[in-house]
Amino acid sequence: MSGAVFRGMRPWALDAGIVECEGTALGVVDLHNEADVIEVVITTGGAVRLRFSHTTSGRAFAVVFTGVSRFEATGLDHHPDDAALFHDLSHVPVEGGSDCEITLAALRLELRAAGVEFAV
Repeated sequence: MSGAVFRGMRPWALDAGIVECEGTALGVVDLHNEADVIEVVITTGGAVRLRFSHTTSGRAFAVVFTGVSRFEATGLDHHPDDAALFHDLSHVPVEGGSDCEITLAALRLELRAAGVEFAV
C-alpha cells in the first residue's frame, strides 16, 4: 500500500485528529491553534487548496491536495465566530494516494489525493 507524496512538510502519520504540519518552511504549524482558514479553492486541475493565515507570524500559506480523484464537501452548522477554524484531518494511505477527511468549522471535505504540499 502506498500513500500520498508529501512536499514541503513531513508526511503525516497514519492517524485521525491530525492538526499539525511538521518540517515546513514555517517550522511546526498547528492548523487548529495557530492558523485561520482564509479560503478553500477547488481547481480545474484536480487540486484542493486550503489557504491559511498563520496567526503567530502573519504569513499566508496553503496545504494543497494534488491529483484529487474523488471529492465531496458537506456544509456544517457552525457559529459565525468559528468560521475560520480548522478542526482536524484524518488520512489513510491507499494505492496511489491517501483518503482524507478534513473537518473545518463550516465544511467537511472528503477526498482522495495523490499528493499533499505545504506551500508558503
